[in-house]
Amino acid sequence: MDKQYINQDYDEALKNRFTAYLRLALGRKRKDYLEKKNNENIIYDSELLERSLADRYAGQSMQDEWDAIIHAIENEHLKKGLLTLDKMESIILYRRAILREKFDTIASDLKIPKSTVATKYYRIRNRLEKAAKGV
Repeated sequence: MDKQYINQDYDEALKNRFTAYLRLALGRKRKDYLEKKNNENIIYDSELLERSLADRYAGQSMQDEWDAIIHAIENEHLKKGLLTLDKMESIILYRRAILREKFDTIASDLKIPKSTVATKYYRIRNRLEKAAKGV
């Protein structure tokens, strides 16, 4: 088997693992922030939690929540990487990684092509992966 092909598969697997880590970490920080903010009991059913939080905080500003999530990140390198994102990049990362929206939805709301949103998202992910490692 071609060594380059194996390396590409390994690199893609690492990227997917980092994306999963980032989604999980940011999702947990978001959940903690919202629960702490309202001093409510913990809901253990994650699907029910996501639906109820989305309904309850539909009017909450994305920027307030994003700022709280960044503040809660413990990895200083990752935090610095998140703080370097411009507004468009922050929106794309937030909506894709936290809200788990599809590229089509994000693109139509931002009035930019789907391919642009996808490209920006994957470039953001790569930059944050490097930032988390302290590179």
